[in-house]
Amino acid sequence: MEDTRFTELDEIVTTVNDNITIAEPVSGQRFGTDALLLAAFAKKSPKSRAVELGTGSGIVSLLCAGRGKFAHIDAVEVQPALAELCKRNIERNGLQERISAYCADAREFCRLPDRSCAYDVALFNPPYMRVGDGYRSDDAGRDAARRELHGDIFELCGAVSKLLRTGGIFYSVYRPDRLADLVCALRAAALEPKRVIFVCDELGRAPCLVLTEARKDGGVSAYVTPPFILREGKMTTPDFDYLLENGEFPRKYVSIFP
Repeated sequence: MEDTRFTELDEIVTTVNDNITIAEPVSGQRFGTDALLLAAFAKKSPKSRAVELGTGSGIVSLLCAGRGKFAHIDAVEVQPALAELCKRNIERNGLQERISAYCADAREFCRLPDRSCAYDVALFNPPYMRVGDGYRSDDAGRDAARRELHGDIFELCGAVSKLLRTGGIFYSVYRPDRLADLVCALRAAALEPKRVIFVCDELGRAPCLVLTEARKDGGVSAYVTPPFILREGKMTTPDFDYLLENGEFPRKYVSIFP
């Protein structure tokens, strides 16, 4: 496993929502709208212990901690250089009391005796592409973030299930063209979908992302919300503006009840 440390010359530092400052590798995979959506998708549960798998530079955990969504978050990343960068980003934002960074493979982390059924909430922005799909990136870190090099969706959902207590909640963001794989993987891991949001770049376009909330050992019933539209022409929609300002989705995307 490559263990190249990033230096300041290799990084770009950005201030994002809630005054979170994050350093990311210039040439590697950097966070996008999917990370912002996943952090907002997670409901506030201030007494809950959460785990984020595949945290990368830590953006989702940082945004959730900045909003006080959980009592504590364990941020897990398999790539050593990114795990170290995540730790520095936690320190950069003074969130050491709310987030702990770990370098580990999710499939091994879930087997640790003190992690089994230890969490109330799990978050994951997993690689969207199968190993043989598309073109390989010359950047090893970016390739690992995009492809299932460290476990396929079935293995990763299985790891999530081991980490969650009964009734625990799993939030994920994924690509719609692999929705069948995701739903099958969730069911196989006893993670029952309860809320689904299809995200579209613009009104009238096919969804580009799908957000799924699942409950471990939950009953069969899911709320499929209205589609969430990001932009109208060159302007962001009122719903997306609300999300960016408040760090959560408008009510109609949270509950079937008004």
